[in-house]
Amino acid sequence: HSNLGGIAGYLGNWDQAIDHLKRSLELKQRIGDAKSLSLSFSNLGLVYVYKGDSSMAREYFSAGLRLAEKLHDPKQTCLALNGLAQAELLDARWSEALQLLSASTQAATEAGAKDELAEAFWIQAEALLGERQTMEAEAAARLALQIAQEIGIRQTEANAYRVLGAIERAARRWREAESDLSRSIGIWGELKNQFEAARAEFELALLYRDLGMELDARSLLQRCHDTFSHFHVEYYLARVEAATDPRAATFPQFERATNEWC
Repeated sequence: HSNLGGIAGYLGNWDQAIDHLKRSLELKQRIGDAKSLSLSFSNLGLVYVYKGDSSMAREYFSAGLRLAEKLHDPKQTCLALNGLAQAELLDARWSEALQLLSASTQAATEAGAKDELAEAFWIQAEALLGERQTMEAEAAARLALQIAQEIGIRQTEANAYRVLGAIERAARRWREAESDLSRSIGIWGELKNQFEAARAEFELALLYRDLGMELDARSLLQRCHDTFSHFHVEYYLARVEAATDPRAATFPQFERATNEWC
């Protein structure tokens, strides 16, 4: 069930992933496999991050963190902290995310967990961008990119390029932003992950809108809307609708996020 849940989640079949992962969770609870149980909690939390459900994501990542700390497992601790930080980003709670990431980067560095360290850096970059600390955000994103390329984690590399593109857009470095966002889209295309590709395409659409390329922006936004509709993710649909028409934002927590991100 754990493997099936991972596959379903990667393909964007969120409800199927949740079903498999919850069954795996029940099995591991029965047999007392505490280490795997911590991972299962975090995997469930990640699916809820993709669904845009910050409340449920916090619930499962918090459970994973409590168990990881009890087991003195630094890698699982980092995984849960990074996940909790992503849940905070969904609600535009940048400072709360940065506090979690400070603990995560310290634990990852001490444990030599380069994969989780790279993950923490790109999430940190996103939070710093939300705080409008663009120089610090770029430094974190480039660290994430460097580590990801060193150890060959394509997903983290793609996320780092996406965040770099958003940072460069904020700095009005249009050509660099377009290049890095295109790199992110290309990697996600190679990995056949439509959902993540759409997240990068959304950032590219915002760039085109800034440049006055309305037809290109609207074409990309429509494609993002179709993808997010296919995956039934209301949070990201709301972002697309807000970018198309700021009056269309429908989530209370989305008002601040819209002002920061769009």
